[in-house]
Amino acid sequence: NVLLKVLPKLRLNPKRRAATAGLGKQRRRVLAMELKRWGQLARLHRAALEREEGQRAAFLQEACAGDEELRREVESLLG
Repeated sequence: NVLLKVLPKLRLNPKRRAATAGLGKQRRRVLAMELKRWGQLARLHRAALEREEGQRAAFLQEACAGDEELRREVESLLG
């Protein structure tokens, strides 16, 4: 999956932090939150794929704990 290959590269390592220094504190904070969200999405996607297709909906309902947007995002990746 392309998403799972790209996510590790997006982490804010020291070089990437330097590259984002000009963005401003608020934008860096937003970027960090987005990266955290993508990491959460990738972990749930991977965990859902490990389950049988018939068990995925129940798993996501519990794992997303009421975050319907997150659940829909993972479901869209699952096809």
